[in-house]
Amino acid sequence: MGKYTASDGKEFDTKREWRKYEMLLMYTFKEQTGHTFDMKKPGDVNGQQFDMMNLTKCEAVVADSTDMVQIDECIDCKVFLGASGESVFIRDCKGCTFYVACKQLRLRDCHDCKFSLYSQTEPVIETSDGIVFTPFAGGFDGQEQCMRSVNLDPSINFWWGIFDFNDEAKTGKNFKVVNVPMEPWWPLGEASQVCEQTAPNSATLPSTLTDDGGGHGGPSQMNSFKIGTSAEDAQNKVDSQAPPPPPDLELIPDEVQKPAADWTAFRVGVRYDPPLLALEWKGNEKTLRKDIPFPEVTELAALVAEVADDECAAAVLDHMVKTHGAQWLDFEKFFSKKQVLRLVDMVLQGGPDSVEM
Repeated sequence: MGKYTASDGKEFDTKREWRKYEMLLMYTFKEQTGHTFDMKKPGDVNGQQFDMMNLTKCEAVVADSTDMVQIDECIDCKVFLGASGESVFIRDCKGCTFYVACKQLRLRDCHDCKFSLYSQTEPVIETSDGIVFTPFAGGFDGQEQCMRSVNLDPSINFWWGIFDFNDEAKTGKNFKVVNVPMEPWWPLGEASQVCEQTAPNSATLPSTLTDDGGGHGGPSQMNSFKIGTSAEDAQNKVDSQAPPPPPDLELIPDEVQKPAADWTAFRVGVRYDPPLLALEWKGNEKTLRKDIPFPEVTELAALVAEVADDECAAAVLDHMVKTHGAQWLDFEKFFSKKQVLRLVDMVLQGGPDSVEM
């Protein structure tokens, strides 16, 4: 008899097998055509990660709080996501309609999709076109509680502040911002409109605010995180009316063993070739970067082979801290361990090309 029992009664001998099956069973919609999935209602997902993939002409509703959401290779689908407290990554989708409330929306290789959107930071698109953005319309009873449980403030909505990596001139050629909401979607029955339908350009975008390292004073009211992939990309986003761009970037030499007392932790990102954590600091009128490399391939494989799937990122990060960065990755003083773990997990999964805080 199996030791671990899944939600549908199936039993498994190992926790690793059970976790993998449970993720597919409870927190994944995949490989269907013309299908309407059973709705996920408040309490069904309860802040877990959720995935959707390889769907055609399907309808999918997640009316609950979630962690990171990944949606891949969907065609002509209608999708509702009620409260993601992290990023929603949508890739290789075409002709879909999305109702999404999230911390950040990131699109890559998407075409002819419509969004009814709440986003607490600027949405980011890459190699995508024919995208239409409108303010979030609809919702469900309990949406405000779900949003606040994952630190989303319904009154702060940057659905209109699109950043397109493939349009340096900011022509807006790949997307439209339409201030008229789409038809409201009430998947669990009509309820109150919770998400604020803010007007375009009604507030300063978080990425154009001066940052003192503490993240105070901005309309997003986020602690210390902001969008961008490098100092150069951040500079391109700032127009002539905004505060000055970040200072020049300078790599911290290997012989420097720890951050100086007058440096301020600024943000952390990832690089994929080679894989590394890029820690950025403000100090000496410059932005300083310390690179923490991932283990070599054979060592990495050995590390993840010894732990359950959901513990891989933690095992790799612990190894990096012990071998390279105990002074730099001090989670009590500097960066958020939860956010760094998420970045490590993205690298292990071969996720987005660049995510920074």
